[in-house]
Parts: sequence; C-alpha cells; structure tokens
Amino acid sequence: MKHVKAFDTLSDTDMTEYEVILNNPLCTILEKEHITKKEKFFSEEGVPVQSNEIPYILVHWEEKDI
Repeated sequence: MKHVKAFDTLSDTDMTEYEVILNNPLCTILEKEHITKKEKFFSEEGVPVQSNEIPYILVHWEEKDI
C-alpha cells in the first residue's frame, strides 16, 4: 500500500512517526522532498503582523503487506 505524508520537522510526534517508517523493514521510501510551509498572520485590519516558515519532509512510501 502506498502512502504520502508531510512530516513537520519541528514536531516530536511527527519525527517519531517518520523514524518508525524509516526503521520498518516493510517500508520502502519512494520519494522524499524537503519543503517549507509559510504561514502569515494578519491583524483585524488585514495588515500582516507575523509570518513563520515551518520545514517539512514530504515522504512517499510503500508498505508491504505480510
């Protein structure tokens, strides 16, 4: 079965899940890409007040059925 997920590299939970996939002998990584998600926050007047960049790892993998 094929899967796709973006893992937030700043999240301990996401990185633990990513490590489980990497260490699972039934899983094969098909494609991996480092991406950055940009978030912008606006005031009530619509003026940008803050922006963040969150690094993700976008992973495509296949898990073999037993």
